[in-house]
Amino acid sequence: GVPAVNFGPGDPTFAHKQDEHVPMEHITRCERQLKEWLA
Repeated sequence: GVPAVNFGPGDPTFAHKQDEHVPMEHITRCERQLKEWLA
């Protein structure tokens, strides 16, 4: 395997499944954190 970092909103347990969902709060928090990190 290749070392990697996974960062994003939501619970990875639901990723790529029929009931995949992400609370809006997780999306806005992730956006805020990425903006701070990339600034």
